[in-house]
Formats: sequence, structure tokens, C-alpha cells
Amino acid sequence: MALSYWEKDYYGQIDFAILGCGIVGLATAIHLKKAEPNANVVVIDRSWPPHGASTKNAGFVCFGSPTEIMDDIQTNGPEIAMNIFEKRWLGRETLFSMVDTTNLDYEQIGGLELFEKLDLPEEHEIQYLNQLIYNKIGVNDYFEYVDNTDFPNFNNKAILASKEGRINPMKLILALKSQADQLGVKFLIKEVIAIDRTNKGLVFDQDTSLPYGKLLVTLNAFATRYLPEMQDLKAARNVVLVTSPLKNFNLNHVVHIDKGYIYMRMIGNRILLGGARNKFLNTEFTDEIKVNPEIINYLKAFLKDKFSSNENFEIEASWSGILGVGSNKNPIIEKVDHCTYVGVRMGGMGVAIGALVGRQLATLAIQN
Repeated sequence: MALSYWEKDYYGQIDFAILGCGIVGLATAIHLKKAEPNANVVVIDRSWPPHGASTKNAGFVCFGSPTEIMDDIQTNGPEIAMNIFEKRWLGRETLFSMVDTTNLDYEQIGGLELFEKLDLPEEHEIQYLNQLIYNKIGVNDYFEYVDNTDFPNFNNKAILASKEGRINPMKLILALKSQADQLGVKFLIKEVIAIDRTNKGLVFDQDTSLPYGKLLVTLNAFATRYLPEMQDLKAARNVVLVTSPLKNFNLNHVVHIDKGYIYMRMIGNRILLGGARNKFLNTEFTDEIKVNPEIINYLKAFLKDKFSSNENFEIEASWSGILGVGSNKNPIIEKVDHCTYVGVRMGGMGVAIGALVGRQLATLAIQN
């Protein structure tokens, strides 16, 4: 459907077109307008709320469980792993400098990693991680051993990261959009079918296109649909479920299991459980937004087996979110041609790291 004269006049000559209105896209728009108040900044997405992971994540504000970080160190080395950890840490600070957390259901309740009975990391491994983290962000004893008396099907020791927390992702997105609105950011909810990078135009259909000065792509895993040269970026689907209310079950922390591939939290008196894509690698490297029933069955069985309760429960809600992953979890923030920029590959930590990526992407686009 073609835009009217009035609509085209409203959007005008776009200085900065941002493709994607998730956490990264909104943060990018906010930083651009603060730096250049007179710039015409337009955020474009195919839907509102956005279809990616920004409103479909589990609402964790976390930086990596011990075994996840240990796995990152083994894969990429301590320097890369700690640089990523620092970006997540600074990302939360950046995010919370932009929004008031009062109405976002934010609680710093700590992140707890549970272990199979024979899999608890040794003390020297945790001391090593704590030293690396102290050297990077100056926080002492970031991880600590605690007694696990609530979940007998796991090791009687767990590891707590007291700085982690939980948040309401939808309220977070609404707070960011509200700030962008106040700054004069414009929004266009319409699917881009192609980008004419030679002539600097966004093509919506055969009757509609808009010119832009600079294009900033913040679509995370979906960016490869428009930028096929992004070779070290692929989509990974994560499934999340929420149970019916339970009377006699409670989690005092957000919970990580199996290198962070499985995660849990409470939403009121319901359990949110998600992940397990590492058990279904043949099907879950996809950007198709649907729920894999095999994973739902796996998570439901896991919940019944590992968190045994006399209460029966039903799965009241389930959905999937699409992550952007690659050979490491360091975000890609770069200029890909004379006027196209990307801020992608959140590595499953978009809530923590997304605002920092947006700020750095905005700075890159302004300075180059």
C-alpha cells in the first residue's frame, strides 16, 4: 500500500533510518536524537511490538552463569570472554541510565546456578573467575557458593551471582519507546522488502520507497535477510513456557542450569522455564518464529523430573524468541558500506548488552 502525500511529507528526507525497534534500535534512536536533536531519525519495523527477542525473552538481567563463562573461556579465551562480560555489565548501567526502573518490575534478586550432583565447579575455578571479573569491573567475590536446600534433585551446593535480576521486557520496551517519542523519533510500522543500498532507499512494496542518508540495521539475527555478507551471524530459536499457578513452589532467584541453556524464574506464582535449544541443534538454528512441541515436552518433563512437586500444572503460555549468535558472543558493531551500519549478535544477552550496543552504534554512525 502506497504512502499518502501527508505520510511521505511527515517522514521526509530521513537522516538516520533504523531498521528494528527492539532494545538496540530504540537505544540507538535515543542516543542519536540526544547527540543530534535536529536530525530526522526514523525507526522502521514490520510490527509493533517487535517480533524478535526484545519482548519475547525471559526477562533476565544477567551477565553469564559460571559454567557459561567457563565455556566461553574455553572456546574463545579469557580476554574475549571477559570483554563480553564487561560489555554486558556496562550495558545494564547504560540501560538504567536511560530508563526509570521503578515501573519495570525490576528486582535485583540474584542469579543462581544449579548443578547436577557431580558437576559442581571446583573452588579454584570459581576463584579464577572471580579474579578475572574483579580485574575487569572491580567487583569482589562476584560468584559465591551457597547451600541448596530447596531442590534435592541437584547438588547440595549452588553458585550465586547477587548482581543479577529480572525485569518485565514489555514494560522496558514501552519505556524506551516513550523516551524516543519524547525526543521526536518517528516510527514507521511497515515491512521493508528490500534495501536499495546503491541509491540509498528503503523499498516497502512496488508503490512505496523512502530515501535515507544513513541506515542502521539492528535486527539482530534477522539482519542477514538484508545483509547477506554478515557471515558470522545466525539465528537461534529459544522456546519459553509459563505454567499455571502453583501454590507451593517458589524461586527466590533467577535460575541457570546447563551452562545457561536452561533458565527459570517466577512470574507471580507461575514458573517461567525456557531454553534447551542445545538439545535440539538440528532444528533450532532458524529464524522461523514458531514453538517446537518437542522442546515444550522436554522442558515440561524436565520441570516434573528435576523440580518434583505434588501439584499438577498445565502449560498456560508458550512462545519463541529469535537470538543472534555466532562464533563468539561479542556483538558486531560496524560500518558495512559507505552509509550502512549494523549493531547485531547479542548472543542471548540483549537485555543486558543492548543499550550499550545502541549507544556505540549511534556514535559510530555520527562519527563516520
